[in-house]
Amino acid sequence: MKTDRVFVLLLVVLLPLSGCFDGSVGDADASDDASEGHTSDHNENELFTSFTSINPVNEGCGDYDICIWEYAYSINTTNSQALKIVSVSSTIDGHYWESYDNSNRTRITAGTPYIISNCDSGQVWNSTALRSTSYNLGFYVPTVGDICQHDIFIQGTQSGNSASNTMITNVQISLTWQIDEVTVI
Repeated sequence: MKTDRVFVLLLVVLLPLSGCFDGSVGDADASDDASEGHTSDHNENELFTSFTSINPVNEGCGDYDICIWEYAYSINTTNSQALKIVSVSSTIDGHYWESYDNSNRTRITAGTPYIISNCDSGQVWNSTALRSTSYNLGFYVPTVGDICQHDIFIQGTQSGNSASNTMITNVQISLTWQIDEVTVI
């Protein structure tokens, strides 16, 4: 096929898809009549993601073990919204002294994210953000029908011994969530 014929063929195929003509297939700016009259503060199924890094306060929680309980951030919902946790990941970085070879070692473990929901009705909900060891996510935090502040915390432990001098140096959390509009019956 000659070059000029290929160009004309491309024009004939691509021009209607570009949306330059009324009623064409590629009319991307056309309004959707089905959505008129519906307003929302956010798009349905819109995902939010937050990542934070925390310098933790080390606390003894056993003979030589070190524990942390650190606040990460808050998510607010109204009485017509449901908070759905989509994914969560956290790590706890630390170091310890290994006495048998006189060396500093690095230890990275997974933290356990928790959600404490304080609601206007006085109800307080405590739940782990991990529903099982297989990270079965996609669950709703049980506070629908109330105005709530959901505080996200990280809990973790690193074990030690009398000579280990265990320290937790950094905590990181990544959380993805969705807020769905609901009707309370």
